[in-house]
Amino acid sequence: MEINQKYIDLLYDVMKDGILVNCRGYETREIISQITVTNMNQPLVTLSKRKLGYRFACAEAAWILSGDNKVATIQPFSKIIKDFSDDGIFFFGAYGPKILDQLEYIGRCFKKDIHSRQAVINIWREKPPVSKDIPCTLNIQFLIRAKEDRLYLNTVVNIRSSDIWLGVPYDWFTFSMVSAYVVLYLRNILPNNDIYLGELLFHAGSRHYYQDAFGYNEDYILDVIEENPIIDFNYNPINLNEFKNEDELVFHLYSLAQNKKCFKDISFLKELETWWSKR
Repeated sequence: MEINQKYIDLLYDVMKDGILVNCRGYETREIISQITVTNMNQPLVTLSKRKLGYRFACAEAAWILSGDNKVATIQPFSKIIKDFSDDGIFFFGAYGPKILDQLEYIGRCFKKDIHSRQAVINIWREKPPVSKDIPCTLNIQFLIRAKEDRLYLNTVVNIRSSDIWLGVPYDWFTFSMVSAYVVLYLRNILPNNDIYLGELLFHAGSRHYYQDAFGYNEDYILDVIEENPIIDFNYNPINLNEFKNEDELVFHLYSLAQNKKCFKDISFLKELETWWSKR
């Protein structure tokens, strides 16, 4: 599957071309100003050796799209996420409240001009205070463009700091789900424009991995790069026609996150081949 190869290529590029940088007391290998382009219709990396938390991926996307910023609602899906909260109750840098608060503006932009270049959601907090939860993402820009007689929503994400091991596979999925949410929202407020998911252009100021910290090292990364075959299994592209509105998408993501059997271990991930139709 294409996204698996894209991930392998990204790991290899940073390992091969990254420069050594000591940041916050940790040795990292880093590429400055790097972009990946992925198809948002199949946004989930399915490499078994990467051992992604698929339930967490679905839960995080749904949590963000619910506009939530509470620790208690996302903590059941991650053992360590509470450590990034300043008070153990809320997350200072949560994306959800910022995204939902600016969604109406995105709609206004495209109502005025379907090819608008002003449809930008700001995530960064100006002059942030001292916090354990400084947002990694700066902003999200949406661009609707025609291709082969269809309108596609393309999403440009600018992120200041992007860990290719801990962050990228989840970010590709999360921002694709944010985009799917926006598409469903736009389909309802712009009924004469049938919009589809396009590409995610994911730009990082710092694309990096840690040499030996946070539970992984270069040996882990090499193991994934050398995985053969690269494609463990495929799953069907997202079919947004299955959802009447954006809220149905959020409900579906939460349902997947709650399905412990489906996401218990890699043997159950075969069920992802039809996961979008299991509602």
